[in-house]
Amino acid sequence: MSGLLNWAVQQADAATAVSRSSVAATAFLVYDILLTLDDEVKLIWPKRWSFTKFLYFFVRYTGVAVELSLLAVSPDHQFTQQECERRQIRKAVAAMSLIMAVDFILILRVRALYALSKTVVPVLFFLYLLEIGGMTTSFIMSIPKTRYIGPCLPIYIPKTILIYILASVTFQGVLLAFTATQFVLGLREGWGRTRIIFLLMRDGTWAFFMIFVIMLLQTSLYTREKEYTGLFYAWSLTTFSFAGYRILLNLQKLSPVARPSTSFALSNITSTNLEFSPSTGISGQYRSGEDEESTNDFEFEIEHTDDIEVVRRDEVEMARREGMG
Repeated sequence: MSGLLNWAVQQADAATAVSRSSVAATAFLVYDILLTLDDEVKLIWPKRWSFTKFLYFFVRYTGVAVELSLLAVSPDHQFTQQECERRQIRKAVAAMSLIMAVDFILILRVRALYALSKTVVPVLFFLYLLEIGGMTTSFIMSIPKTRYIGPCLPIYIPKTILIYILASVTFQGVLLAFTATQFVLGLREGWGRTRIIFLLMRDGTWAFFMIFVIMLLQTSLYTREKEYTGLFYAWSLTTFSFAGYRILLNLQKLSPVARPSTSFALSNITSTNLEFSPSTGISGQYRSGEDEESTNDFEFEIEHTDDIEVVRRDEVEMARREGMG
């Protein structure tokens, strides 16, 4: 009898902990959205609609919308097994959609660093499809076999769910490796000592480690305290959402519109219209002397076509040759 009572108390504690964690994650995300709302109004709202602008709003508000919808359900509500499965499917779709959107943003950042490469982008998109396939397979294999009690607290989760975490973390690591490789190459050749290159590397690094830590915490619960597995679900949504829109906002802050005095012109990855084209890339032209915004010796230039910043491919090679010289 005492064992049954202890088990019931443990389940109640788990439900309370998951609920409080979700509230904390949602509160943090709402706070940061309000904190950066002024930047959004100035840097994002005036831009004409494009796919990248859609991605920005999707990653910024999908997470908080899903979290609020989950909090609207009372933690004391008793679900059936079928209701828990449907609820879990909705949560999986939301998480996967957010991960796919953020990863696509990160791919476009790496693409800008490898504008002249004909192999990097196809390789990244192939790995991206593998990640999506891995996550989808993991959910298809895991959700029907997961067993729940009470307010959808899992008491059994197949280990195939770990494929979802492994696929996401591995792809994030690949993106970080591509970024770091080009960053080191740029430092050696001289064209990597710019604010935009440093920003791409910095944001890619903190985003990877934030995602890695939250995924590691989720893994620890999947393999041990299964009734607590929902503890970091809301935090995973918050992490991906935060990383996605913060990266785009940080890039926009370096755009010519946001910084009219800067000598750095960004490629379409940071264009005032938040658009991408097949020929975009990070480029520069060597000059002597120091810029008031930076101590490096490269000044980035752009040409404006219909208010879209287009970077010429030949400038990339010029920057590389001069940097090596």
